[in-house]
Amino acid sequence: MKTDELKVIANELGEIVCAEKFKNYTIISNAINKQAIVYLSLDKIENHKLGKNLLRVHKSNLININQVIEIIEFSVSCQVKLTNGKLFTVSRRKKKNLIKQLNLP
Repeated sequence: MKTDELKVIANELGEIVCAEKFKNYTIISNAINKQAIVYLSLDKIENHKLGKNLLRVHKSNLININQVIEIIEFSVSCQVKLTNGKLFTVSRRKKKNLIKQLNLP
């Protein structure tokens, strides 16, 4: 699949809320959990112009920072809740960048 086909998927789904790696595929979801399964790496999605608001929070997850509604903090890591109700664990290494991107203290 070419990255230009990501535009077609984005047009069908609307704003991308998250992308999850599953084996050799990526599951892209929108706010109402409509999904598209693509054979495309998270890196290609993240680096595409449609991925400008997407942030890698774990080696297998991208989230749209504009769709975060809650951060649940733990001692070392945290979880984020998105508008579509999904929860994602943020890796220890990615937590600092998430907080910076969301302009939190």
